[in-house]
This record gives sequence, structure tokens and C-alpha cells, in this order.
Amino acid sequence: MKRQYLALLLAVLLASAGICNQLWYHSVSEEMTASLDRVLEYVRQGDLEKADAAMSELQDLRDRLKTMLDITSNHSEIDQLNESLIRTRVYLEERDMVEFTVEAARLAKLITHIYDQERVSIGNIL
Repeated sequence: MKRQYLALLLAVLLASAGICNQLWYHSVSEEMTASLDRVLEYVRQGDLEKADAAMSELQDLRDRLKTMLDITSNHSEIDQLNESLIRTRVYLEERDMVEFTVEAARLAKLITHIYDQERVSIGNIL
């Protein structure tokens, strides 16, 4: 009987950890998406100085989250996100709006994909 309780306790702890992880990834995804949306809105308005500042804020956010993302995420996914973030910033600094737009769309997809990949689901558990 004691083993059954321990097994149940372990299952509850694992489920709780999975749910907490999912909530954290969701908040990270939302925060990064909102930050990227600010950059895109400033670009649409033609205020590239504010877009540069917002892009710096997005980079700062990524830097603050770096350790946790590196620990808990697929490294190749995080590397792709980092590369896309750098390319997006470079295209913005160079004022290459065509490439910036394409790379910003890719970055938005990668941000969403990280959350989707870590979501608690049967496919991710098995």
C-alpha cells in the first residue's frame, strides 16, 4: 500500500511539474510575442528609432531567459531562435525592411513553436 501512495505521489509531482513548465513556456511565449509585436508596430508607423529600442528590449528579454531556456528546451530550437533574433536585429539596423519582415515572421513562428513543442500532450509525453 505504501508503494502505491509513493507511486501516486510521484505521478502527481510529475504532472504538477509539467503543468508549471507549460505555464512558464506560455508566459515566455506571450511576453516575447508582445515584445516582437511592439517592434513590428513601430516599423509600421515608420518610427525606426523606437523600433530599435523595442528590439533591444526583446534581446534583453531573451538574455534574461537564456539560462532557463537553455536548461529546459531543445538546444537546436533555441539556437534557431537566437540566430533569427540576431538576423532580425541586423536587418532592422541596416534598414533592410524586406529581409526584416521575412525574418520577423520566422522569429514569430519560432517563438510560438517553442511553446508548442513543450506543451503537455500525449505526443510530447510519449
